[in-house]
Amino acid sequence: MVQSKKLILVVAICVLLFLIPKKQNSTSVTANTVSTSKQQNSLFNLAYLSPISSRDSIMDSLLSVGKLFIGRPYRSRVYNSWPLDCSGFAAYLYSLFGYDLPRASPAQALLGQKVAMDSLKRGDLMFFKGRNSHSTGVGHTTIFYKAAHDTIYFLHSSSSGIKIDKLNGYAYYTSRYLFSKRMNLDQLKRVPVDKLAIARLDSALKKMQSNGGNRTTSVGHATTTQNTISPDGKYYIIKKGDSLYAISQKFGTTVDTLCSLNGIKKTSLLSIGQKIRIK
Repeated sequence: MVQSKKLILVVAICVLLFLIPKKQNSTSVTANTVSTSKQQNSLFNLAYLSPISSRDSIMDSLLSVGKLFIGRPYRSRVYNSWPLDCSGFAAYLYSLFGYDLPRASPAQALLGQKVAMDSLKRGDLMFFKGRNSHSTGVGHTTIFYKAAHDTIYFLHSSSSGIKIDKLNGYAYYTSRYLFSKRMNLDQLKRVPVDKLAIARLDSALKKMQSNGGNRTTSVGHATTTQNTISPDGKYYIIKKGDSLYAISQKFGTTVDTLCSLNGIKKTSLLSIGQKIRIK
């Protein structure tokens, strides 16, 4: 009986000794998780260091990085010769995660599998005609962001800058929408992630943010422009990169209407800081 009690005591001590290191390891893991979470604010960590295991995780991170550029103008130069047109923006974001997309929209549209509108997932590419609505070819690439209340939202580099737009209720896009595709990541060519380039990009973005941040901000489901619209909503202040066409698309009007409201011609030059009537 005494021997049996001694055996039980020995087993109990062994169990305790086994559990103590486990508890310490758990604490260590928790600390590392918190530390990693804090590091996620950095573009470098989002794009290069994050342990990613699923397509959904990759696309979530890709869109998180993409949103950092909201407000940047079309074809802006962040560093070197970064291409900020529509297809270049999509290709660049995919490249941050080691996936090679063609540079042009028509070539991108040849890849992947077609996806119905009601089956879209974050990161799927949505393809549209270009400015000519009578064309049958692909001329514009966007990245599906989310669907909410029967409305489709996508992230893209447009003529008025990088922003999140909605498909539903916007005649310009609904009349030009062609189809959507989901890229098969296993079939895409892999490219080495440029660690130095991402570090430079991270530094450039932080510098831009410290100099005043984005000129547009994502609010709720849409993107609104700050300090460029009069309180009564009737006037718009011209900023760098604006054109009558871009302004007409931004506010759901036409170039002819803008010209009529402001007594100007389609060929009139716009000046930064100039106030024009939009309603």
